[in-house]
This record gives sequence, structure tokens and C-alpha cells, in this order.
Amino acid sequence: MESAAHLIGVIAPLTVLAAISPVIFLNASTVATNNGFGGALRFALGNLLVLVVLGTASMGLLGASAAGLAARELASRDVDLVLAVLLLCYGAYQAKRAHSAPHPSTVAELPAGEPVPTRGQFPFGILGMATNFTTLPLYVSVAQRLGAADQPLVARVALLAAVTGVVLTPAWLPLALLRLAPAAVRVSPHRRAWVAAGTRLASIVACLVGGAFLIWHAL
Repeated sequence: MESAAHLIGVIAPLTVLAAISPVIFLNASTVATNNGFGGALRFALGNLLVLVVLGTASMGLLGASAAGLAARELASRDVDLVLAVLLLCYGAYQAKRAHSAPHPSTVAELPAGEPVPTRGQFPFGILGMATNFTTLPLYVSVAQRLGAADQPLVARVALLAAVTGVVLTPAWLPLALLRLAPAAVRVSPHRRAWVAAGTRLASIVACLVGGAFLIWHAL
């Protein structure tokens, strides 16, 4: 039987990588600035809905379809390989785009990022997380790894809840900052431009490191 400590050691690096989402943090901060605590909460709940649906589906699918520990472990490794290929391909695609894109010489030329709506924050949160192609493969890998683990169901559900909370940090952190340090949440055009410019690099690194880690685990 796999120990809980070993399981946590396997999923912890993937969880940290999955939590690297500057776009989610930037959009959540903008929503918090423009729409207050209620708007930021609706945005975070939209993010949470996507993770809950994918997490429970990934855990339950393997748990219900595999007959034994060996079969579940094999399924887990196969899924990791598929997710690794997707991550590496997406990272390579982003790297190619970054290489071919013109380098901005001034702050005024930096990309402004995705437009943030003044209403409909909940569906905006759903869309933001559903198109987060760096976070989702890593999160699904963790969830299906928990589904394949030889641990009590209560322990696996508790671990998935903890993982979800960490992955959701870019969405809920602006909520906490709004209460503790409101000035830290305000997003100026200058700050938004620089964060948007650095987002692609962070996403590329997360994709490549996460894909390499998944291949190492699968092999």
C-alpha cells in the first residue's frame, strides 16, 4: 500500500506548478478592483466550478473503471503520458509564438492582456479556468493520481480538496488582499501590461517543467 507521505510527495510539485497562473491572478485582481468583493468572489467560484467538475470526474473515472491496484497504476501512468505530451506541445507552441512575436520596446507597446468584463464575473471565471491550458492538465494529472491511489476514499477526497485550494490561489488571493491590503489589489494599466508580458514566459516554464515531471513519473 502506497503511503500517504509518498503520495503527497508525488502530487505536491505538480500542484505548485498548476497554481502558477498569472492571468487568473491578474483578472481576479482587476475584477476585485472594479467590482469589489462580490465580483471577485463570483469570479473565484467560476474557477472553482471548473476544478471541482474536472477533479471529481478524473478521480471517479479511474476509480470506477480499474479493477485493481496494478490496473489503476497503469491507467494513471498512461494518462500522465498523454497529459505530458499535451503540455509539452502547448509549451512549444507558446515558445514559438513568443519567439516570432515582435519584442515590445516600450511599456506602451506591451500587451494589455484579456479584457475583463464589468458584469458576468461568474461565467468569466468559468471561461478563464476552462481555457487555462497550463493549469488544467497538471490538475487533472493530480486528480487521476489520487483516483488511482491505494488510500481510503476520505483521505483522497481531503487531498483533492487541499490541492484544489492551492491551485485556486491566484483566484482567492485577491479576495484576501482586498480585505487585508486593498491597495495591493489595484491594477494599473502599467502593472497589467507588465504582468501580461511576463505571463507567457511563466506559462512556458510551467508547461515544460510539468511535462518533464509527468514523463519522469510515467516512466
